[in-house]
Amino acid sequence: MSQLKNIQDEDVPIWLPRLAVHGGPRFLQIADALQAAVTEGSLKPGERLPTQRQLAEQLDVDLTTVTRAYDEARRRNLLEGRGARGTYVAAPKVELNAVLDLSMNTPPPPDGVDFDDMLKQGLSQVLMRADSALLMNYHLAGGSDSDRQAGARWLEPMFGHLDTQQLVVCPGAQAAIAALILVLTEPGDVILAEAMTYPGLRAAAAQFGRRIIAVEADQHGMLPEMLERACRQHKPGLVYLNPTLQNPTAITMPEHRRKEIASIAKRCNVRIVEDDPYWLLADAPPPPIARFASEQVYYISTLSKCLTPGLRVAFVLIHDPQERERFLIALRSFALMGSP
Repeated sequence: MSQLKNIQDEDVPIWLPRLAVHGGPRFLQIADALQAAVTEGSLKPGERLPTQRQLAEQLDVDLTTVTRAYDEARRRNLLEGRGARGTYVAAPKVELNAVLDLSMNTPPPPDGVDFDDMLKQGLSQVLMRADSALLMNYHLAGGSDSDRQAGARWLEPMFGHLDTQQLVVCPGAQAAIAALILVLTEPGDVILAEAMTYPGLRAAAAQFGRRIIAVEADQHGMLPEMLERACRQHKPGLVYLNPTLQNPTAITMPEHRRKEIASIAKRCNVRIVEDDPYWLLADAPPPPIARFASEQVYYISTLSKCLTPGLRVAFVLIHDPQERERFLIALRSFALMGSP
């Protein structure tokens, strides 16, 4: 417990702890009371504290007791000395890592929304409606009918009505990217991407022995003429694009350029992996490239970036049934199923 009291002959109130007769060493009582006052907010960062002599006189204790109390408070990072100006409540220290990890793009919680409560309510409703057997058994490869129907509803704003048989449910977009690399390329093959591209693509390509070659981009994304030149020169196994709120540049490619890139994919007979995790966060995003070249484009949409990283569910749109089967075989080699 503590209180504010005016020092005699001064108008400035000072902080005074209340000491108990049998409360243990008095220097620790003072330090503990100071910590409690800072925690509860009655003492704020930058507030001046009484001098050691003043506090000793007010509490009727020895000066060395207050000196030990202040030393203990400094050890707890509660106080800071400012020379002749006195002793002040220290600002809380913020621990900063020397290196800022940009490889994980974690969405901030939305302003004005109790997302935690919404998520709990939503999961409770799902669990109440769902058969408990869904959580206790392995699922069909690529997701159940209800999983794929949920995926079709998720993608309806971008594609309209979808054939659910063309959708595959995966445990996250990274697993989908890895499986597509295995399906569409061979060791040593080239993957074309922008110079500033998703770190997860680089990690997967390195793991599987594929080479990434950068294609020049501008403020609107990958340059179509440079892509066509690279396709003819390097004969890539695939082209990786993240055209909406690109990671890490946050560039959104305009619709006319998406159409140009789709035309190049058809002319050069090259496959595109379109990674689209942020479409729900964009204001009026252009149509996906997959809308303009459905046979050449493998489209990925994940829930992790728009909702929460803990929800490891992604939907992959693959039109060719044989390619879907090859994709499922590759996916099962390292991930049996997505979350139900």
